[in-house]
Amino acid sequence: MPLTPRELASSSETSAGGDAQTAPSAPARSLTCAEAARRLWDYVDARLPETPLADVEAHLAICATCAGHVAFARVMRRALAETSVVTAPDERHTALRARVLTAMNETRR
Repeated sequence: MPLTPRELASSSETSAGGDAQTAPSAPARSLTCAEAARRLWDYVDARLPETPLADVEAHLAICATCAGHVAFARVMRRALAETSVVTAPDERHTALRARVLTAMNETRR
């Protein structure tokens, strides 16, 4: 199983001669699934600061559903990274953009 961003940071501090115990972090607070979901992509992309990271990891340790979402997001991220870029002809791109903007405007009403 791959290391979490926190584990990676901890192992790099220790291997670089740092003391992983020098800066104790705040205790993780309990997140709801909705709160964890809002942080999912920042978590997968290792962009969470230490405290929110601890909160998400504590939630993932007790919630199989959210842990499954993270596993899926990681697989999807890898699959997307391995795909090639496909470009649409200009007229199709313009038509699609117009349809998306129309749909967005209709949902705002």
